Amino acid sequence: MSFHLFALDDDLAALEALPEKAGEAAEVGVLVELCWHLRQRDCARALALAERAEARMAGAQCLPAAMARLQLVRGEIKALFADIEGARTLLQAALAAFLEEGDYVGAGDAEWLLSSAWNERGDREARDRELERALSYYEKAGAESRVQIARARQLAYVAFNDPGTASVGLAQYFDEAVVYDEAVRVWVATARANVAALTDDPGGAIKYDLQAYDAAQATGQIKQALISAVNIAEGFATLGDLTTALDWDERALTLARGTGWPVSIGLCLRQTGETLRLLKRLDEAGPYLYEAYETLSVLSGSRNYAAIVSSLGHLALDTGDYKTALERFLEFEQTDSAQSDVELRSKVYRGKSTALAHLGQFNNALTWVEKSLQLAREKGNIEEQIQALRVYADLHAGHPSVAGKSPALPFLQQALALCEGIEGYAVPAELFSQLAAAYAAAGDYKEAYRNEQASTAARNHTSNVEAQKQALAMQIRYEIDRARADTEHHRALAATLQETNVTLEALGSIGREITGSLDSSDVHGALYRHAGRLLDVHGFAIYLVRGEMLQQAFCMRGSENLGDAAAGIPLQSETSNLACCARDRSEFVVAGQDFADAIMPSAQSALFAPLIAGKRLLGVVTVQSESPQGLRRTRAIDHPHAMRLWRNRARQCRSL
Repeated sequence: MSFHLFALDDDLAALEALPEKAGEAAEVGVLVELCWHLRQRDCARALALAERAEARMAGAQCLPAAMARLQLVRGEIKALFADIEGARTLLQAALAAFLEEGDYVGAGDAEWLLSSAWNERGDREARDRELERALSYYEKAGAESRVQIARARQLAYVAFNDPGTASVGLAQYFDEAVVYDEAVRVWVATARANVAALTDDPGGAIKYDLQAYDAAQATGQIKQALISAVNIAEGFATLGDLTTALDWDERALTLARGTGWPVSIGLCLRQTGETLRLLKRLDEAGPYLYEAYETLSVLSGSRNYAAIVSSLGHLALDTGDYKTALERFLEFEQTDSAQSDVELRSKVYRGKSTALAHLGQFNNALTWVEKSLQLAREKGNIEEQIQALRVYADLHAGHPSVAGKSPALPFLQQALALCEGIEGYAVPAELFSQLAAAYAAAGDYKEAYRNEQASTAARNHTSNVEAQKQALAMQIRYEIDRARADTEHHRALAATLQETNVTLEALGSIGREITGSLDSSDVHGALYRHAGRLLDVHGFAIYLVRGEMLQQAFCMRGSENLGDAAAGIPLQSETSNLACCARDRSEFVVAGQDFADAIMPSAQSALFAPLIAGKRLLGVVTVQSESPQGLRRTRAIDHPHAMRLWRNRARQCRSL
C-alpha cells in the first residue's frame, strides 16, 4: 500500500466518491488513503475515518501496512496538537512496522513526520537527523517525487544558517525553468523564499512565499501554508508596508484558529503582535502577544515559546516597564532556546542589559551586553555586534568625559568601523546622532557638527530607501491582485467553457437529428425535445413568416401538442414579442406575468429568438417556462457563442 505524500484537492474529491463504489475488500484501502490525505485538511474527519477503517479490518486478514499508515495519521495529528511524546510513540511504532515489511516509502513517511514533530518541539538537530533518514529511505525506494520534496525541505532549513549553500543546492537540484508538481513546488518555493529573505531580497521572498502558500493549500499542507502566510506578512513588514502585513497576519490567524493547532495559532498571534509593536500600537500588541504566550505554554521548551517570551520582554522595554522586561528575559533563560538559539539569545541579552541599566544595575548591565557582543562575534553577526556596541555606548553616555574624551565614544567608533567595513551597508542615522552627542560631550564640536550632518544625510537616504521599499511593496501588491484576478477569471472561464461544452454537445445532437430528416414535423419535434436539455421548458412554439404575418407552425404546452391552430400575428404588431423579435432579428428574454404571446397562462419567462437563413428571416422560435429564472438555469445558455450556434442549427433546420 503506497500513497502520495500529499494530494491535490481535485484528486481528493475523486477519492471521496470511491468508498461507496468500492467493494468491501477495496474499501479499506480507499478509507486509509482518504484519511491520510485529510490528516491536515480535517483532523477530526481523518480520525473518524481511521476508526471506520480499523473496524473494517477487525475481521479481515492482517494488513500491517494499512495499520501503520493509520498510526502515521494519528501521530501527525498528535504532533499538530502539541502532544509530541504521544506522536513519537505512534510514529516510531509505524516506522518499525514499515521496516519489518520492507516498505521504505512508508518508513520515509514516518521519518518525515518525526522530523515535523521535532520541529514543533524546536529541536533542530533531531529535526534534521530525521529528515536525512527520510531522504535516505525515499532514495532506497526510488520514490523520486518524495526525494525532491525531502531535499527541498532540507535546503529550506539550510538557508537559515547558510543561504549561500542553500542557493547552490537549489541551482544543483532544482532548475528554475522546470515546472514541478504542486507538492514539490511548496518546498522548492519555500527554500527559495528563505534564501531571498536572508540575502536582503524581501520582494523576491514574498513572491516565492506566495507560490508556496498557494501550492500548500492546494495539496493539503495546511501547516506549511500557515508558515508561508506568516512569512509573507513578515516580508511586507520588512518593506515597511505594515498595513498589508497586518492583512496577511489576519489571514494567517483566521486559518490557524480554524485548525485548533496550538503552535500554529501561537505563531500567528506572535507575528500579529510583533507587527503591531513595530507600528508602535503597543496597547493593541499586548493582547496578541499574551494570548500567544498562553497558547504556546503547552510547549514551554520550544523555540516558539522562547520567541514569544522574548517578544514580551521587548514589549515591556517599549512601554518602559523595565522590571517586567527583566522578568521576561530571566524566564527566557530557563528555556531550551537559551542555549541552542544564538541569534535569539543575543537579542535577549541586549534587552536584559538595557532593563538592568534602567533599574540602576550598571555593572550587571555591562556583563550582559558583553555576553551579547561575544555571541555576535562568535556567530559573525555584524548587525548584532553593531547593536551591542550601541548599547555599550548608551550605558556610558551619562558618565563624565575623562581627559577630553567621552567614555561612549570608543564603542561608537568601533560600531562605525564595522558599518564601513560592509560594502553597501547604510550607516544608521541614530549611530551618527550618538557620535555627534559623544563628540559634543568631549568638547569636539567640529566632529559633532560633521556627524550631525551625516545623520541628516543618512535620514534622507533612509527616507529614499523606505520610499523605494514602499514602491516595491505596492508593485508586489499589484502583481498579487492581478495574478489572483487572472486566476479567478480563468476559473470562471473554465466553468463557463465546461457548461458551454455540455450545451454544444446538446446542440450537436439537435443538428445530427434534424439534418437526418426532411419532414418538418420531425424537425420541430427534435428542436422541442432537445430544448428541454438546455432550458427549463414548459412551452415551445415555432412561427414562420407568411407574407406580412407570423403563422404558428408548431406548438407544445407541456406534453400537449397544440399543432398550428393559433391565429397569425402581423409582423408590424407593436404589442407582440414575436413580431418585435422578427423585426429586430435579435433574441431576448422577458420575465413576469401577462407578457405578450404567452403559450400558457402560468408562463413566467420566455425566450424569443429569430430563425434566419443567410439574410432571409424564416420565422421566430419561443421557449417558455413557468419559473421566472427558468430560462437562465445555466450560464452556458447566456453565452453568446452558444446562442449563435443555436441560431445556426435553427437556420439549418428551416433551410430544409
